[in-house]
Amino acid sequence: MRLLKKQIRTERPEREKVSREQALKQVKAFPKRKEKLIAAIREGTR
Repeated sequence: MRLLKKQIRTERPEREKVSREQALKQVKAFPKRKEKLIAAIREGTR
């Protein structure tokens, strides 16, 4: 018997072109976003 693998394709939006200033802002704001992301993951596991 042969097992069939389900193929799941994820569709991602196209990447945005970001200026240097915007990229720097995102890097500096990452610790705040990281905390929100961790909190969302913790809420979702329960």
